[in-house]
Amino acid sequence: SKTSCAVANQKCEQLKK
Repeated sequence: SKTSCAVANQKCEQLKK
């Protein structure tokens, strides 16, 4: 989860929203 977020930093932000 955290690793995926780091890999897709940009997409992670949108997913968080």
